[in-house]
Amino acid sequence: SPLDIATILESVEKTGRICIVQEAPKAGALGSEIAAEVAEKCLMSLLAPIGRVSGYDTVIPYYRLEKQFMPKVEYIVDEAKRIVEYK
Repeated sequence: SPLDIATILESVEKTGRICIVQEAPKAGALGSEIAAEVAEKCLMSLLAPIGRVSGYDTVIPYYRLEKQFMPKVEYIVDEAKRIVEYK
């Protein structure tokens, strides 16, 4: 916190899309809460499935391996394209 969920929901209402990117694992992280809020309050406004890109669902590795754990730029770009091109 603080999480400005009102601004996020306003954006989803306007665009019909959302792509959540986080370094944390997908399960049980802040991105999961954002996805749940969007699904509860803006489901009928969505024009594409909720996109999520995150770290792996595992323990964060030793600092020298941290880069392998983080979401790759190409994964973020691919997910954003999938959401924008969804029909």
